[in-house]
Amino acid sequence: MYVATGSSPVLTGVPYRPQDVYVFYKLHLHVGNRLRRGSEHELDGFKFDGEIHLIHYNQKYGSFDNAVTKLDGLVVIGVFLQFQRFYRFLLLGADWKKEAFYDPRQLLPLQKDFLVYQGSLTTPPCSESVRHIVMRYPINISSQNLQALRQLPNNEGSPISQYTNVRPLQGRLYRRVDTNFPCF
Repeated sequence: MYVATGSSPVLTGVPYRPQDVYVFYKLHLHVGNRLRRGSEHELDGFKFDGEIHLIHYNQKYGSFDNAVTKLDGLVVIGVFLQFQRFYRFLLLGADWKKEAFYDPRQLLPLQKDFLVYQGSLTTPPCSESVRHIVMRYPINISSQNLQALRQLPNNEGSPISQYTNVRPLQGRLYRRVDTNFPCF
């Protein structure tokens, strides 16, 4: 649950870490160069067109850099993006490289069903310090906005979709996956 405190909302009530407070750090985005190839997670064997990651660090460590190596250091909320022809999705500012305040709560789907598991960052250094909360339902975006997201530059300045920025699906291994909704 997000709580407004000061200039930025913080995340509380994280499954298995209810006493900890997580500070919103940044948002990053994963998109593919084809439909249904942009999410880093899949649900019931289905991949989505993209996935937003809302990254938070545990307040008790003071910064992302201090928290990244701690078992309880990070929480990432994953929100699937799904192409929907007539749905309007607003890009958050024309220049994604500039620091700008935005409220991560606005990027969550209305339905709050989620899956949760302990895992790693999906980008280097891939530290095993993340509690992933993956929202069950996607938010919808138009084809124009999906294309605009694919054209955002990567760290080298090339469009994200040129090579994609999606990590291959990792095996579940020993990871326990829990949900806040019944599974049959």
